[in-house]
Amino acid sequence: MKTIKKICTVVFGFLLILAGYAQEGPENTWSVGINAGLHTGFSPMGNHEAPEIYEPGVLQIRGKKMFGEQFGVMAGAQYNLIDIDYTPETHYIMFFAHGLTDLLRLMDVNILNNKTGVLVHAGLGMSGMWQQEGLVNPKPSRLFDGVDEMICVGGGLMPYYKVSDNFSVNLDYAFNLLFHQSRNFDMADLNEQQGMNGKYMTLTLGVCYHFDI
Repeated sequence: MKTIKKICTVVFGFLLILAGYAQEGPENTWSVGINAGLHTGFSPMGNHEAPEIYEPGVLQIRGKKMFGEQFGVMAGAQYNLIDIDYTPETHYIMFFAHGLTDLLRLMDVNILNNKTGVLVHAGLGMSGMWQQEGLVNPKPSRLFDGVDEMICVGGGLMPYYKVSDNFSVNLDYAFNLLFHQSRNFDMADLNEQQGMNGKYMTLTLGVCYHFDI
């Protein structure tokens, strides 16, 4: 728990630093977006294999605010449908808040008249997973019985291309680490290991609409 508190302190400190960069900047600094795509690398999985990278199962919605051209913040929600052979599907949902920076703007690199960029994002989230058929060896959860709740630390790279002033497309690769995951992703067995004991990665394609308030 002390480790999680330290991570939270660092991340929220980073977000406060980013807020200090708020200034008169380019237009359309707000955006909303949706991504969908692939996931793999789920661990722990118990006696089952994780979904392969070619199996779709991710849907994400998010909002983003840029403070100038280099720094910003992003928050959203993600849903994963984890299809496991011979067992019920696992439903996984995550709510997250990330700080981000545009790597090309930070390095003062101009490609295609600044229509392209690479966002580097990282931060914290809260998540839970469950199965509709119920649990084997049920155990009371922290908040909702039948749901395994955990804390997430994640980050990724998001190359993007601005189609117009209002629209852009992106490809997001992200990796997530999970703290205090009580069950394997197949939900069949309890996971007695404490600390950082879960992980998975996603690869999604998406579109964003940019605007000002």
